[in-house]
Amino acid sequence: EKETSQTLPENISKCERVVVLDKPYKSMYQLILNNPKKINCLDYEMYKEIFDSLTSFYGSHSKADKKTSTDNPKRIVLIRGEGRGFCSGGNLKSTYEEVYLKKCKNIVELTEHEYRSLKACRNSPPVSITLWHGAVLGFAVGFTFYSDIKVSTDTVFFSMPETKVGYFTDGGAGYFFTHSFGDYPELGLYMALTSERLEGKDLIRFGVSDFHCSQEKYSVIHEKLTDYIEKNLYGISDDVVIKSKIRDYLEDYCDYSKEKSPFKPEDFPFIAFIQYVFQFDSILEVFKRIENVINDSEDLKTRDLVTDDSVVEWAKKAKKLLNERSPRALITVFELLKRGKTYDSAEAFLDFEQSIVPSYMLEEDFYEGIRALLVDKDNNPKWKNKSIHEVDYEALVKKYFSQE
Repeated sequence: EKETSQTLPENISKCERVVVLDKPYKSMYQLILNNPKKINCLDYEMYKEIFDSLTSFYGSHSKADKKTSTDNPKRIVLIRGEGRGFCSGGNLKSTYEEVYLKKCKNIVELTEHEYRSLKACRNSPPVSITLWHGAVLGFAVGFTFYSDIKVSTDTVFFSMPETKVGYFTDGGAGYFFTHSFGDYPELGLYMALTSERLEGKDLIRFGVSDFHCSQEKYSVIHEKLTDYIEKNLYGISDDVVIKSKIRDYLEDYCDYSKEKSPFKPEDFPFIAFIQYVFQFDSILEVFKRIENVINDSEDLKTRDLVTDDSVVEWAKKAKKLLNERSPRALITVFELLKRGKTYDSAEAFLDFEQSIVPSYMLEEDFYEGIRALLVDKDNNPKWKNKSIHEVDYEALVKKYFSQE
């Protein structure tokens, strides 16, 4: 019996690690991270392909500019990753080899590739949808966080682990970690400093994702969503209507939505103590408040905070994680998020953050962290300073934040 021929989507990408599907779709493009052996970690060719593709479709502009509506009938870009995780972030080993071993002089150019792709994902598609599963780490968080619609599943673990390697949380984390958890910006500071993560349904609990479904449903969601879009949304030029219809479809298909989540932030483990410890006054005070929790100090009683063994164990773990991190990275991350909290515009913050990256990429601790965790894998980084008390705080702040 003769098989029926099927028109396969056309890959128009010039980089094999990023698949960009065009025809026969009438209403959308699909951008697929295709480096599954490395959990789709991002390199500079991938950044360039993402930027080139999106800006060739829609131009480069800000969504805030109402005059930049494109006449491209394909209003939608669906972003997903192949394999067991969405994306493990940037390729730090590659950065180590290029900048540290080869003494690359084009650090500004390397940074430009990263941030251009991030801004293109944020600003260029009229309607963007991201499907998150497995690892959603580091720069991968940044370049998809501002998608119009984000769908997560039970396998997701969401983290910015940069302080583990002596780096700071980039990709706009200083802004979205302090603006995207509702009444709980301290959770963002906690995650940024310790590299702790949100998992599964906790993304919908804090509104990080818009919809959440079981792994069984997620395994076919891109096919079903593509089918729905192609059958129902072709020819619609009003992006608000398109988003509304996609949201209605996902509301019916997925198990949970941000608007109707049964998972309350106040029920998250240790959230009251996270709010108490990780305030934005001083990194030194953060360490002091951890000790207060461990020792059940009087300060807790004045705030109606009652400890138990599990709370004390949580605080001891948080202390251990902070003590394992680069002191210089901790200070940089704290000061970055403290400033990010005051910004009204993600775009303005991204420009500010990007200005820090080239000089910070020359920090000794950054390459020592990569060496210890990813190259030699001895897990024993020798940081420049043994504690935050040894760091010349004022000089470090002046070095990275004087241009603000």
